[in-house]
Amino acid sequence: MSRGLVRTAAAGTLLGVSIYVGADVAGEYTTYCALRDQGLAFANQDAALVAQIGTPFEVGPWYNASIGFTQSGHIAAITFPLKGMKQITDVTVRAVRRPGLPSTALYNLLGGEWKVLDCSAMAPQPGGLVRPRSIMPYQAVPKVQDGTVVAVLITILALEECFFDCGTTPSVVQVHTLAQVMFDYRTDG
Repeated sequence: MSRGLVRTAAAGTLLGVSIYVGADVAGEYTTYCALRDQGLAFANQDAALVAQIGTPFEVGPWYNASIGFTQSGHIAAITFPLKGMKQITDVTVRAVRRPGLPSTALYNLLGGEWKVLDCSAMAPQPGGLVRPRSIMPYQAVPKVQDGTVVAVLITILALEECFFDCGTTPSVVQVHTLAQVMFDYRTDG
């Protein structure tokens, strides 16, 4: 009798562990697929990346990718290899999901939305260095007070790429103009 009970308990434990691991793998894989597809959409729209690695794009195998979640599971980051006719690069996508279902697998399978926070690809720099370069279209960030847009802020990353991709050092006038755009631009509304 006790042998049967031990066997049943072991089988129940094994089933529970298998379901937990299976749900975790399903959550990671479905998140990887969702973010990879969004990263590919940004890559296709980025003329500099297309020129750098060439087309058509070929995504590397899923087992060469990496994925990570914050402790709460609401922010994810993936990095996957993207191969073109000329080169290969790594694309990194960071995204956030809405709170709700604690299971990432269920969230994804039920059509949950991931909002991309950042998408970048590794780009060669002078001197043989490689650094990440955003492949997301630039978007002004509105500053809102009491429900009204009072200023539009340009991201620092956009400004950095504006100057460093051109290989120039900004003049005092350019810095003042950019600071004015970043902090003092007022909208009519």
